[in-house]
Amino acid sequence: MKSLVTILFSMIIGYTVLHSQPYGNYLLYDKDLSPYAGGETILTLHHLLENSQDILFNASYPRKSWLSRLGRATQLILLWNLINDTAMITQHEVFGHGYRLRDIGKKYVCNMKYEIDPSIFFGEGETLYDQLQNLSSSIVTAIALSGIEGTAILSHQLKIRELLRRKSHPQTASLYLTSFHDLTIYSLISSKIKTQDFESDDLKAYVFWLHQTYPSSSLSLKKLRNLSLLNLLDPLTYFATYGWLKYIFSGKNFHYPLISINDFRYLPNTRIQLTPFGPELSLENYLQYKDDIPLYFYLKGGTISNHIHGGLGLEYHNFFHWEKGSVGFQIDTWLQPKILWKEGKYSWEGISFGYDHKEISTRYFGMALSLFYEYFASDSYSFLLKLGGKSKGFLEGESLRQALIAQLGLGLNF
Repeated sequence: MKSLVTILFSMIIGYTVLHSQPYGNYLLYDKDLSPYAGGETILTLHHLLENSQDILFNASYPRKSWLSRLGRATQLILLWNLINDTAMITQHEVFGHGYRLRDIGKKYVCNMKYEIDPSIFFGEGETLYDQLQNLSSSIVTAIALSGIEGTAILSHQLKIRELLRRKSHPQTASLYLTSFHDLTIYSLISSKIKTQDFESDDLKAYVFWLHQTYPSSSLSLKKLRNLSLLNLLDPLTYFATYGWLKYIFSGKNFHYPLISINDFRYLPNTRIQLTPFGPELSLENYLQYKDDIPLYFYLKGGTISNHIHGGLGLEYHNFFHWEKGSVGFQIDTWLQPKILWKEGKYSWEGISFGYDHKEISTRYFGMALSLFYEYFASDSYSFLLKLGGKSKGFLEGESLRQALIAQLGLGLNF
């Protein structure tokens, strides 16, 4: 395993020396291997494979011949769909469910194992673990949603990369579509299966345990499926699909037709995200000035037991920059119910539930603040540090507890 990692790292370093592009790729690390660290690292390895393919499979026959079209379609379906499915399932299981279990801690769970079975069309995966003591229904709900939480973060990171590249890349199309629409695809499949399998069906477990925490919740699998269709209002979904088809038939990329005002470019989208206290509708916005890293801001909200919860946030990695570095920030605020760690009145198969009305109805204000610092060591390499903290509460890709936020990264321009 160590030799494989060494070879892979050497390939990346060698390729970086020879190829420099005006946007960065990151190998990230944090304590519990969060979806943010996993997503950026997966996308960096994916970009390396993209560039390698451009060298190895640079066809010389005419782009619009039927032979070349068949070759591009075969390549995207048989090769890139398999690569992208592997990446998406890895993010869902290892950096989604796996992260949340690592965050919950060895006091509660241990012996995590991952089963990843990719396919050219909708592979499967599973995260297994041993439970050491009772978990609350609130925590189990957080575990159930964490796979989709991980892929949502991956799609966000990929969207920023696509905006920086300004045009479609067919090799990433199915990765974006399956990660952004993980909830929609999962809910459509889950609603067709009639068995009540809470162990292997994340969404059935999510809906069931949400009801045990909040008995007045009206959420059903059918309602969740219908809500997830709001994700189809995402413009990049259609840009990626059209770009994929255009590449097959013409061999050319598709330049994104964003809303443009002078030097500013704007891309909005809606997204249904899952939380331990029910779904939230998030209105997401990406604002880019010239070729700069996009500024991202969102407003989200939902209801549970006739109480509103929600939040807003802002993320900008290039707030201030100079020749050798840049500084950015990320701030998130929320008003939401408490994450319940304590045991409830009842227990079933190691899961505790049954809480007083006051415990589940009281809302708390929370906040997270992080600073980014990137040092440009050369035209090819940079070093990234993210440092901050958060209060108790649910924030995608972060600890459920009050926690320090710390992340180290190696930036590679290729």
